[in-house]
Amino acid sequence: MNGEFRKRAWKWLRSAARMVLVTLALGAGALAVFVWSGAAERTLRRSIVHRLEAMTGGKVELKEFSVRWLSLRATLKGLVIHGHEPEGTEPFIAVEEVQLGLRVDSFWGSRVSLDEVNVRAPRVHLRIEKTGFMNLPLPPRRGAASKPAAEQLFDLRVRKITIANGWILYNDLRVPLAIEGGALQFSLSAAGAPENSMYLGSLEWKELSVTAERYYPAPVNLSAKFTLSRDSFAIEQALVQFAGSQIDAQAELAAFADPHWKFRYRGWLRLEDIRRVVRKPMTPGGRIDIRGEGSFAGGEVRMRGDYSAHEIAMDYPVFSASGLASRGTYILDNHGIEVPDFRALAFEGDVSGRISLRFAGLAFRAETRARGLSLAEVLDAVDRPDFPVNGLNWDGIVSANTVETWNADFKHFEIAGETHWAEPRQVVGGRMPAAGDFSFRYRNETRALQVNAGEITTPSSHMTFGGRLAAENSDLETHFETGDLSPWNAFFHAIERFSSREKVAPVDIAGSAHWDGRILGPLSGPKFTGHARGERVSYGWLSCDLFEADVSYSPDGLFITHGRVRHGATVAEVEASLELSDWSFKPENDWTAEANVTQSSLESLQALLGLHYAASGSVTGQFHGRGTRATPSDCQRRAADFCAWKRRRAVSGSHHRNGGVPLRGQECLAGSSGRGVSAGKLREDSDAADADRREAELPRASAGAVAGATRRRQLSYRGPALGARSDRQL
Repeated sequence: MNGEFRKRAWKWLRSAARMVLVTLALGAGALAVFVWSGAAERTLRRSIVHRLEAMTGGKVELKEFSVRWLSLRATLKGLVIHGHEPEGTEPFIAVEEVQLGLRVDSFWGSRVSLDEVNVRAPRVHLRIEKTGFMNLPLPPRRGAASKPAAEQLFDLRVRKITIANGWILYNDLRVPLAIEGGALQFSLSAAGAPENSMYLGSLEWKELSVTAERYYPAPVNLSAKFTLSRDSFAIEQALVQFAGSQIDAQAELAAFADPHWKFRYRGWLRLEDIRRVVRKPMTPGGRIDIRGEGSFAGGEVRMRGDYSAHEIAMDYPVFSASGLASRGTYILDNHGIEVPDFRALAFEGDVSGRISLRFAGLAFRAETRARGLSLAEVLDAVDRPDFPVNGLNWDGIVSANTVETWNADFKHFEIAGETHWAEPRQVVGGRMPAAGDFSFRYRNETRALQVNAGEITTPSSHMTFGGRLAAENSDLETHFETGDLSPWNAFFHAIERFSSREKVAPVDIAGSAHWDGRILGPLSGPKFTGHARGERVSYGWLSCDLFEADVSYSPDGLFITHGRVRHGATVAEVEASLELSDWSFKPENDWTAEANVTQSSLESLQALLGLHYAASGSVTGQFHGRGTRATPSDCQRRAADFCAWKRRRAVSGSHHRNGGVPLRGQECLAGSSGRGVSAGKLREDSDAADADRREAELPRASAGAVAGATRRRQLSYRGPALGARSDRQL
């Protein structure tokens, strides 16, 4: 019995299996015929149109729909969603092509989601009339008998979405649209009675990049929650995050019939992020906290709020500073922004005033008052290699009233005003107190500084100035007087380092000086011309008790006329010219010099010229020199009379007491690149008939090189043997 039952059961199972296999085969065949014949695509197309109409509440058109089943990709072409637009106008949404990539989340659970959406050439037309009419379609609601308390209309999730070559038209305003983003979640639910429906939505979009013509497509994270009804719209919260910046906002449109927007916002902005997005490398660095509220109605925007900025850093060719802070309130409308109570903390002082921005041309204007600024920090901020004012080592307390104007990121910058410097209460760091007053105007476009009635005083110096310093045509009148040139050495050395292309060792200058003259020509290579007078002046190994001359000094040369030099009992009249190549005296540059000496002490003359002859006396003569630094020409001393000669015998050690022995001789120049003077010979001729002609060697002496040429002296005279030493150099 049991065996017979088992046979019938196995037979039934085999028959059922064959039927299932045949059914599956027929179903697969039918499905294949359904798919490959295009019937499946037509069915899906109708389903998509119906679903979109149910979701949007507008009429939907779809020209083509195709599916690649193996790769799970679908293409929609000619998608149009109509709203309530008037006939003959643009539809609410029109898309040329949409490509969808599907992803199977759960095979057994039949869960399929969108992996990628590519939208090409979308056109969105949003129109709101003055009467409140809008073309935005609204999703329909179910009947009251079957409606739930809250109904979810749709929940869209996309891993990646791209929108290219599109635009949005808001009434008559057209904005290009090109977006690429990561994960997108968008849900919309309906609540309330059908006759008074309310729609609750949420949007979250990560790594969103909006491409615009002039801006860098920085990735943005966007999230928002909103409420939509038939006559109003509200954004409960919108959060925009990009890099290290964040903006939190709320907005409300009370009635479409009276489109009056109200909004509030709070932002934490990092200026480096804005610099990158707007592609403006001159935008300052730092952080800004901003908050406020505003409205938009009838095409007019009105906003007011307050801000605070800190850690502001500016790095421009003519100005560099960091650690600045600012705060104030602002008022904004369609024409621009105004900050009526601007205040900044900078350079240990306070700057206050009014700042305005006109959107037309991005024109800025600032009217400011500065009090208690540190002069040392201000000079450090404007210091640069071609304007080394930090080398002045000044300090003081600066007050100023100024007006600044500029466009965009400090283009066409111009500042005008007047300033007062007072001595600081305490001077630190080896700086000098400085006081002064002057009015000024600076234009960055022409790089021209106009100064009027300028005066600056330090403990050892006093100067007055007025005129123009410019990149091309400077003309500044200056009067300068100092009792000690030593504090100016750091400033002079900084100018030399910038001006000279060759590396030269700095040489200090000391003494007192007085200058009356002008600064002319381009600021990159100015010409100093005027009258100079110095007392107890020393420059390296050169020194004198008095120097006075008319001087012209430029990158092309140094010219001294009507010069007078005194050292002890020596007085010389000097005329000289020195050819320069961009401030440098090169081996090929020419030079000329003339000097007249009358009844001058030989000891003081040697001291003036840095000589060390073991001789004393007085000298009268006229000297001429010329040549180049590398190859000096011969120079002659004409009508030279050495008289009242008190000579010492350096070789034998004896002292010759003959007085008034005149000497006639000649000088010649020998080129040398070394710092020492080559050994020479002093030839003497005895006055006695039977005296032998004797020669005394001139030993080598060290000296500082001037113009790279050494002078060897050969004297012919009648008298006893003399020893002498010379290290004079030109």
